[in-house]
Amino acid sequence: ALIKKMNELGYGIVCTLRSNRTNHCPLLSEKQMKMKKRGYFDYYLSSDRKCIVISWKDSKRVILGSNYV
Repeated sequence: ALIKKMNELGYGIVCTLRSNRTNHCPLLSEKQMKMKKRGYFDYYLSSDRKCIVISWKDSKRVILGSNYV
């Protein structure tokens, strides 16, 4: 919601997200990501193609959100 709001206001944003802040993004869960190899990633692109949420596995799962593309 914050990424979309900042986009409406005309600001570009890149941020890390907690897993409980990714409302209704169909990303793999922490448990599913643990079974993948390091470097695996999953992403969700909004229908208007202005916001993206990326999840990738490093030593732990990292979630990044952005509207700055």
